[in-house]
Amino acid sequence: MLFSWNLPTTDPNSLGGDRDFWYQMVLASDRGVDFGTALATSYGPLYFLTAPSITHPLDVAVAFALWSGFAIACMVALAQTRRSKLGLALIAVLAISAAATPASVVITSTPVLLFCLSLSESLGTLPRWMHRAFPFFSAAFIALLSLNKFSTAGITAAAVVAALLIRQGRERWITFAQFAATGGGLALGLWLLKGQPLLSFPEYVYRSLTVGSGYGGALGIELGDNLWEYIFAGLGVIAIVAVLVKYRPRVGPLTSAIWVILMLVPAWLMLKQGFMRHDSHSAQFFALIACALAVMAYQFGSRLIAALTITFLVTQVAIYGQSFASVDPAPRVAQFGRSLATSFIPSARDARLKEAKAAIRKEARLPDSMVKRVGSSPVYLEPFNGSVPFAYGLNSAIIPTILEYGAYNPELDGVNSRWFADDQTAPAFILRRVSTYTVDKRNPLWDSPDAKLEEICRYGVVESTDGWILLQRRPQSACGPLSQVRSARVAAGESLTVEPQKDALTVVQIHPSVGLAAQLRATLFKPSPLKVRRDDTTYRLPWGDVDAPIVVAGYDYNRGRVVGVPSTIEVSVDADVTIARVPITSPLGS
Repeated sequence: MLFSWNLPTTDPNSLGGDRDFWYQMVLASDRGVDFGTALATSYGPLYFLTAPSITHPLDVAVAFALWSGFAIACMVALAQTRRSKLGLALIAVLAISAAATPASVVITSTPVLLFCLSLSESLGTLPRWMHRAFPFFSAAFIALLSLNKFSTAGITAAAVVAALLIRQGRERWITFAQFAATGGGLALGLWLLKGQPLLSFPEYVYRSLTVGSGYGGALGIELGDNLWEYIFAGLGVIAIVAVLVKYRPRVGPLTSAIWVILMLVPAWLMLKQGFMRHDSHSAQFFALIACALAVMAYQFGSRLIAALTITFLVTQVAIYGQSFASVDPAPRVAQFGRSLATSFIPSARDARLKEAKAAIRKEARLPDSMVKRVGSSPVYLEPFNGSVPFAYGLNSAIIPTILEYGAYNPELDGVNSRWFADDQTAPAFILRRVSTYTVDKRNPLWDSPDAKLEEICRYGVVESTDGWILLQRRPQSACGPLSQVRSARVAAGESLTVEPQKDALTVVQIHPSVGLAAQLRATLFKPSPLKVRRDDTTYRLPWGDVDAPIVVAGYDYNRGRVVGVPSTIEVSVDADVTIARVPITSPLGS
């Protein structure tokens, strides 16, 4: 039951964060949005399997039943590999690890369980029923994961392929065919069942890969208090490599080597996508290490591996909850009970939604005049306040990347930019929360830079308060074409003065110089932070936004068009900086 307790149901009760994101996904699904061409996110039409909304009771029931059944099947199969009393200890380790991971069982524990199942299958220790079912079982859940949160499927797939690879002769190709046919057929079937166009499925896969490839470099903030994790991460990598090499299947040198590499891929992806942030997401990486070592210790009766398992389990819990109170069943049982009540008892659900609306209104304090002006027209909320329309009954517009800071590279930025440029998709209004920073100390004016420039050109401020700005779409763009003024080579830490021009936006394009060693580090682990200092404030600029035009004069995120003043720009690495102008006819304050 610990697994189901760690699958939260959600309501639109927060301004920002995961619930804000999930609320937008609910809207997209309810409206029949094409997840292949209209959205650019790693979440698919089965998003609700990660965080089912209390507004959709059937989704809640499906999610709870599916993942509970999957978890039980995995744990029973793993515990039966030796049929010993230590099976209870293995289940306890897996359960504690799942409870000590952020978000939900689907995001973290499902890939870990599939990895452990693949590991046991590779060692030939699964019970006969799971051995026979493995190609179909793993394919079915990778298909479900791929339409839920695509990255979780990618993390797991390599381990499953490794387990199938070591089968002998004809059996290998038969099981590969079973795996591919089951996974591909189920994924396409579910895609069509959710009302998605068949021809948009390849675009969904491509865009999901694009999001995943840019994620690591965009969200790599370092928290100084968490730098101690590097020691344990290094030990974890050494431990998992050593154990996999020692206990690798003896099926020939080449095949064994390929098996080790494929089994290390999930650990590497968890290292890049989970550990890199050095917040509670680090627990995802240590969950995989602890659970994999637990399976090996259980199978081979190794006290040394068992000691390592406990070490990494304690590390994981310390990262997420700072104590074992984070896996206390009592609050999780209470959460589970509340989820059931608010999902399936109409009066409880209505009360929770009413409470959520009241809480959002109290915090947001959106002026009545703005609500009245927007009316039923589509309105986009930025930087990340997507739950406000729910509280005020507004018609929320859904940007392709769901949130602008989710545009991790030029391609995703371009998808957003085209959305704003197209009269058919662009919202009539933009509600902007007065803000100095967005996620990871980024400049809100520089999130999805090309899209933000499109916003500036096509929307003007029509109303503002201390907390909110309302922008309305103009009949046509107020901007002319971008033209370069000059370029300069700027050493790391050196300041460059940027002169403004009347009736123009001043933008800079930063082209960092990155050596081979830095590129290799970014590929294997993560890039060093790219910081841009504008006047007296330093911001993080995602590596995917290099070369994009970022506005430094002529416009203020919280005020609209302003008189340009000279700015100083400083970059944390050696870079070529290009200064350019965009002529604009928008009056000041718009």
